[in-house]
Amino acid sequence: MYAHVAESASDILLASYDAVPYGGGAIAGTRPDYLAAAARLRGLTTPPIRGCRVLDLGCATGGNLLSMALSLPESNFVGIDLSPRQIASARNAAKTIGVSNVQFEAMSITDVDEELGTFDYIVSHGVYSWVPPRVQKALLEVCSKSLAPEGLAYVSYNTYPGWHARGLVRDMMLFHDRPELSPAARVQRARDLLKSVADGVPKSDQVYAAVLQEEIATLSEASETYFMHEELESENHPVYFIDFAQRAAATGLQYVSEVIPSLTDTQISGDLRATLRSWSADNLQYEQYFDFVRNRTFRRSLLCHAGRTVEVEPTAAGVPSMHLRARCFVDTDAPEAKQPDCTCSSTRARPHCHSTRCSRRAEPDSAAPTPFPPTRSPTRCCAVRSLG
Repeated sequence: MYAHVAESASDILLASYDAVPYGGGAIAGTRPDYLAAAARLRGLTTPPIRGCRVLDLGCATGGNLLSMALSLPESNFVGIDLSPRQIASARNAAKTIGVSNVQFEAMSITDVDEELGTFDYIVSHGVYSWVPPRVQKALLEVCSKSLAPEGLAYVSYNTYPGWHARGLVRDMMLFHDRPELSPAARVQRARDLLKSVADGVPKSDQVYAAVLQEEIATLSEASETYFMHEELESENHPVYFIDFAQRAAATGLQYVSEVIPSLTDTQISGDLRATLRSWSADNLQYEQYFDFVRNRTFRRSLLCHAGRTVEVEPTAAGVPSMHLRARCFVDTDAPEAKQPDCTCSSTRARPHCHSTRCSRRAEPDSAAPTPFPPTRSPTRCCAVRSLG
């Protein structure tokens, strides 16, 4: 099908990321406090955030791991990546900003062994779907063997059914691609192809035209590096959630939840949820039905060791062990703001908010200390709306 075929997947990937490094900054959903909060909502105990050990499989130029190392100076971080150029960039950045609690190693995921030790949190963002099957297997094995007993692993990956449509568009771009061109020229060539094909689709084929237009819109503002490594890379293997979960189970891991809740998920009716549950033998089947309803293209899954008791729905039991954080502004028109004893009727935003109504994210108690004075009543700042 493709106009060019990769002879050695690992060599092609190494050359690709050395030629066009995949930069990036902080990814909030991979932070250990986020992972711990998501796990506690499913009834799990989690390793303390302060003093934890974190492993990043496929750390690229280190931006994400460095942001964690800066905010958690008492913890230890290790990042590995196949590309020596990306690791060199990460090391230079660490030296420049003076971070000493992080180390970067140029190595394959398949070469990770017990010498690196065990980790409380293992993260791998944007790697699983973009490596050959043998590396996918090794990635899950590392998560299992190197994870502390109460540790948590984060793995992101492209998913079906959503990627069936996206894969169709990717296939035509790969066929049209010319690897000998510069990255900028390759990206522009792909964009030109999509526009030409979309413009030429007969009006009678509205479904196909809609698929192309949606993909054009999705990629219209994508960076050159994203376009290269997401759409034009030799490796991109979406997977059904149920297959990923079963592969994880084969290595001794089990699915916990998605790290970042989706607004779309909350819009699914209770009746439909109940129907999906009635069709499902277990929570994994339920999640797969959910993906069919959502046409999901991407997941950020949280894993733990098999055998631990995991709640299938979020539970409030873990909330008292967390702090709450929010980005808020004062709503002077709210009825609560007009109460005589309300102290937040100022038109200026309050520096702190105590209301559970505006909590944006729950953080484990081992994260940074709460900025909220504990003696203040949570009912005194109720005229505040969340921006998050």
